[in-house]
Order: sequence, then C-alpha cells, then structure tokens
Amino acid sequence: MPDRPPTTPGAKPTKSGAPHREGRAGAGDKARIPTVTRMPEGYEVVEQRVGRAVGQWVLQVRCECGRRWFEVEAIDSAHCPRCGALVYVDVQDPSA
Repeated sequence: MPDRPPTTPGAKPTKSGAPHREGRAGAGDKARIPTVTRMPEGYEVVEQRVGRAVGQWVLQVRCECGRRWFEVEAIDSAHCPRCGALVYVDVQDPSA
C-alpha cells in the first residue's frame, strides 16, 4: 500500500489504513464535520413540535350484579356501590 497522507489533520493511519485521531474531540473538530446541503433522492424531512404527556391506567370493574365503575389504582377487592357485596377483582387479558 503506498504511503498516503491522513485524510484528517492530526490523524495517523492505523494498520488497516483508516485514519485514527488521538485525544479527545475539541471545539476545533466541529469545523471538520461535513454539512448536509441537500437530502438524497427519496427522503422527505418533516419537522414538528415534540411534547410530553402523562398517561394513567384506568381499571373498569364490573360486579356480578351488573354495576360497573372505574378505579384509577390497581385494586384486589372493592365493595360494589349497588349491591354492597365485597368483590374480588380478577384482571382479564383483553386479547384473550
């Protein structure tokens, strides 16, 4: 392999011939990063605002008497508002 100068100032060729820079990247290295002037054919860039959201699980409970209500926290048992029975909550998988 003929001797070639490094492609990046301050770079030393490795055994594979690829340039290797020593030390940490400094502020001067940012000038060496190529800028993108146009996108390749077939790519479309869409910018949009990004936000945050807070999610919360809501548990729908249904008693044997037919009364339904919602609980915000996971519960093992509750008293039915209609018949007053102590009901044990069995969470079912919706895909089943």
